Amino acid sequence: MHEEDSAWKEILEGCFEEFLEFFFPEVGATIDWSHRPEWLDKEFQALFPSGGDEDRRRIVDKLAKVRLLSGEEEWILVHVEVQGESEAEFNDRMFRYNVLTRFRYGKEVVSLGVLTDEARRFRPGIYLRRMPGQVLLFRFPTVKLLDYEGRREELKASRNPFALVVTGHLEARGAKSAEQRFEVRFRLARQLYKSGMVRENIRRLYRFLEWILKLPEAVELELQQKIQTEIEGKTAMPYLATFERIAMEKGREEGRTEGREEGREEGVQQGLLEALRLVIRSRFGVPGETLIARLEAVRDVERLRSLAEAVGRAECIEDLRSLLEST
Repeated sequence: MHEEDSAWKEILEGCFEEFLEFFFPEVGATIDWSHRPEWLDKEFQALFPSGGDEDRRRIVDKLAKVRLLSGEEEWILVHVEVQGESEAEFNDRMFRYNVLTRFRYGKEVVSLGVLTDEARRFRPGIYLRRMPGQVLLFRFPTVKLLDYEGRREELKASRNPFALVVTGHLEARGAKSAEQRFEVRFRLARQLYKSGMVRENIRRLYRFLEWILKLPEAVELELQQKIQTEIEGKTAMPYLATFERIAMEKGREEGRTEGREEGREEGVQQGLLEALRLVIRSRFGVPGETLIARLEAVRDVERLRSLAEAVGRAECIEDLRSLLEST
């Protein structure tokens, strides 16, 4: 699965109410949000296995079961074309997904489309077939991220997470070099920190930006230092995305070299240690160096993950020392 596909899956599942509120408010207004959505991706995948089709992996589908304010149950199928291109089969596919899901499970299904392509004239949303004596019409709502191009100030003022998702997509279109992506990520990170969003949404959005505006590892680490030193209201929470990515990459590399589970575990441990060293040095300078030796004595991966989250909350070197002494 491509990283941007994963980014969409996580942000949809974590912020589904905000997604509908932002893109499809008529649908969102009918849902009783006191009942958490239930995700039915396995049911959908059983109907439409992706197989090895590269194009199919550029599509994100999320199937959710929700409770309406009327008390009824309804299924919502969200279909995202990730970096999609205009295609004649789009309407056919949306119709097929809706009908087969509805008849297989006997549930009403609302289909929603999100388009990230750059073809301004590509406007799907209607499946129409005419035959002698018969007309078959299926109309479904879609949103096109390109349409928000002229609404930058509105996006900047919004506290809805998907305003920043759209901004990230729009900015990524022109940010081709690592230097350009660095500047865009830093600017959007500053906006994110000042947004007033809840903690978990900040964390999800930071990961989303990291995915869609990917940087080489060295540049990524440079960006983390700049954010840590220049943006007010410091918190290590968003850094967990980079911690985990570095750790998992090193774990996979080590696992390939060693060919065993112990190698992967050791790689994850070393990746977390490397990321922790970076943040400690950037936040606390020379005094932090005195504590790194104690940090390197930690071998438990879960403990290192907990420290990764806690280090950025340390207000001063004494807080950091207390954290490590409790290890």
